Amino acid sequence: MTNRIPPHLRASRQTDQASEPVFQGLSDQAGKPFEHWMRQAESYVRRRPVAGLAAAMCIGIISGWVIKRK
Repeated sequence: MTNRIPPHLRASRQTDQASEPVFQGLSDQAGKPFEHWMRQAESYVRRRPVAGLAAAMCIGIISGWVIKRK
């Protein structure tokens, strides 16, 4: 039986392993704009815990309603 898989496909697997650190760098870079917003939200919730609980409850009710509709 002949091997029909070209030999260049084996080399492509090795490039996937090298792309993981690149992906991690891109992921870190993409998360930087959100760090500022997360710090602001955390400080707001620490100052006003009732408003944070109310916002979480509203998000839960709306997401539950959307999920139930499907």
